[in-house]
This record gives sequence, C-alpha cells and structure tokens, in this order.
Amino acid sequence: MIFINVSRRLYRLLWDTAYCTGITPWDYGEPPKELSILVYNGYIRPCKAIDIGCGTGNTVIYLSKMGFETIGIDISGEAIKRAFNKALKEGVRCKFIIDDFTDPNLIDKYNLEKIDLAIDVGCLHTILTYNDRIQYVNNLNKLLRKGGKVLLWSFTRGFPGPPGLDPEDIKNLFRDKFIIKLSMKFWWRIRWARFYILEKIS
Repeated sequence: MIFINVSRRLYRLLWDTAYCTGITPWDYGEPPKELSILVYNGYIRPCKAIDIGCGTGNTVIYLSKMGFETIGIDISGEAIKRAFNKALKEGVRCKFIIDDFTDPNLIDKYNLEKIDLAIDVGCLHTILTYNDRIQYVNNLNKLLRKGGKVLLWSFTRGFPGPPGLDPEDIKNLFRDKFIIKLSMKFWWRIRWARFYILEKIS
C-alpha cells in the first residue's frame, strides 16, 4: 500500500513537472475535431459531462461555451491551475477537480451527480496498472446514467509515448457494462490511435 501511494505521488509530480516546464505535446489548445463535429451535428447535445484528464481545460471550456454543464478532473494541480485561469479569462463558468480518477472514493468524496457524457482525450491510455484501469471503468459505470456515452481517444499499443490500448483491451475493460458504438483508427501526431464511442448498457 505504501508503494502504491508513493507511486501516485510521483505520478502526480511527473505531470506537474511537465506542465511547469511546458513540455506538453498533448496540449493542442483546442478540443478534438471529432468532438466538435459531433456537437455541431447534434449527435452530442448539451448535458452534464465530465472531462477525465482535462489538462488545461480546452475541452471543458469548449463544452461549457456550447451549453454543457461540465466538470474537468486532472491529477495535476498545475494543469488545473492553468485550466481555471483560462476559464476565468474567457468568462466561462465550469468546475475543476484536482484528483485521480482511479480513486475508488472519488464519487462520494465530491458528491458527484450522475452525468450523461464522459470525455477522455488520452487519459486511460496512460494508466499503467490493470487494477487502476478496472477502477477507472468502475467509476465511469457509477457516474454515468444508463445510455450515457463515453468519447475516448487512445493510442494503440506501441512506442513512443504512453503504453496505449488495443481494441481488444478496450473491449475487455468495458465488457458487460458498455457497448462499443464506434471504433475509428487514425494517426495521432506520433503513432496510431483510435477514437471510440461507447454507451453504458447496465
């Protein structure tokens, strides 16, 4: 248990250091184009949403401007500080949480209400252990209403960058709780990735 706690502190420090030094190649300064298209076409309508691993708040701020009630969560306090200041500068009201989405007590800790939409732009594929990935899915399952959607961007397994997840990994992690409505392969700057739309069924 002590090893796990120390590892998570080091993990948080790693992300804080990246944001402090500006070495954040994943921060594009705008929401993913797939999300913008889905919102523009009305497939995703204003609702209660959460952005997991929200970074500096690009997607949270975009969704809030489009009428969504959005929460952003990130393990990095430095990222959230930047997200908060960015939202303040743009006059957007949204909520940010500094915490680890794999915390089993997360939902009760913040008294989080049920949501309709979860966004993950490259968070799950950075989670290193299988148990933490399972807890991530458990928290999603508790938080989402039945029929709620998950929009997930993930590197497939490979190098460089985070470990990544192949379609079979996603299928096994989300089985019995979610169905995969879409799985689309694309090149994500440095390697192959997939964009998924999942829907909660239980």
